[in-house]
Amino acid sequence: MKLRPVVALAVAASVSLIAHAGAASAQTWATPAQYTANFAHVINTDVASSVRLPSGAELYLGGDVTVVNGASTVGYYGYPHDAFITESARGSASFTVVHGHYGTDYVNGVATPGAQWQQVPNFSNGDYMWFNGALVDGSTLYIYGEEVQGLGTVQGEAMAQFNATTLAYKSTTVWTSGAGDATWSSSVAVSGGHYLFDMNTATCVDATDCTGDVAFVPTGEEMKPAAWTITKSVFPPSAGLGNQISVVAASSGGYLAYAKNCDVCGNGSPIKELSAPSVTGPWTVTGRTWATSAPSGASTYSVQAHRDDSAPGTLLISYAVNGGGQYHPNFIAVTS
Repeated sequence: MKLRPVVALAVAASVSLIAHAGAASAQTWATPAQYTANFAHVINTDVASSVRLPSGAELYLGGDVTVVNGASTVGYYGYPHDAFITESARGSASFTVVHGHYGTDYVNGVATPGAQWQQVPNFSNGDYMWFNGALVDGSTLYIYGEEVQGLGTVQGEAMAQFNATTLAYKSTTVWTSGAGDATWSSSVAVSGGHYLFDMNTATCVDATDCTGDVAFVPTGEEMKPAAWTITKSVFPPSAGLGNQISVVAASSGGYLAYAKNCDVCGNGSPIKELSAPSVTGPWTVTGRTWATSAPSGASTYSVQAHRDDSAPGTLLISYAVNGGGQYHPNFIAVTS
C-alpha cells in the first residue's frame, strides 16, 4: 500500500505534471519549474499521476486536497480525498481543477455546489478512495486506488469508473476485503490491453527493499481482476526500491522504470532508473539517479513519469513533497 503521510493543514500551493515525446517542432514546452509553480498555484495535493484522455488532453490525479485556487478546502469535517486536474494543452502546464460532485465541501459540512472537489463519493461507512493510477479504454476512464479508513488505514483495493469525455462518475468497486497490499499505479498500453505495475509493500522494510508485480489487463476486463495475468516479484529487492514505481515504454525499445528508496524518508533519497527488455524483466538498475529536493522535515514520495506530456528527447517526472510548508509535487525533466 502507499505510505502516504497525513497532510499538513496549513500549506502553500505547489504540484507536479506530465511528459511525452514526438510533438510538432513548433510546439512550445513549459519547463519543469513552470509545471511545479503552475500546478501549485491551483491546488495543494500529492500523487500527480497522469493519463491521456480521448480528447488528447492530459488529466492529472490528485490525492488529499487542502487548497484549491488559493482557498482552503479544510474544515471541521476534513478535506477532499481525491481530485482531477486538467491541462489545457499538452506541454502547456496550464491547469484547471475540475469541480467534483460528491461529499460535502468539508468547510461548511454540506454539499455546496461549486465548493466540492472530490470526484468519488465516500463509501456508506464513511471510508473514502485514494487515487493511485489510471488507464483509458475506449470511452471509459478507470482509476485504480484503495478504500481508506480514517487517516490512512487501507481496507481494500478499489477501482472507479468515469466517462472519459465528460469525466462523469459511474461507479466504484472494491475487490479485496481487509487491507490489500497492491498499489496499482502506472499503466502502459499494449496490443490487447494494458500493463499495470504495483509495488508490494507487505514484506519490505520501511519502503527500502520492496519488490513489485506486473498485471496484464485485457481490454474489456478492467473491472475483473480474476481475468488479469499477474506476474509476481519482477522488481529486484536488491535495487533498493520504495513503495511506488512508474513505468514507461522506452523510445529505443524495452521499458524504463522510476522509483525512489524509502518514499517517506525525506530529502536524502534520490530517484533511480531501471530498465528491462520486457515488462516482466529482467529489471536492472541503470545507474542514473536524480536528487530530490524538499524543505527540511518534508517527506518525498510517489515518483511518477509522464510520457504523454514530455518534450521531445526528455521525460517529465514528478514526485510528491509533503511537509516543511510544502504540499505539492516537484517536477524534473530527464533525457530519455
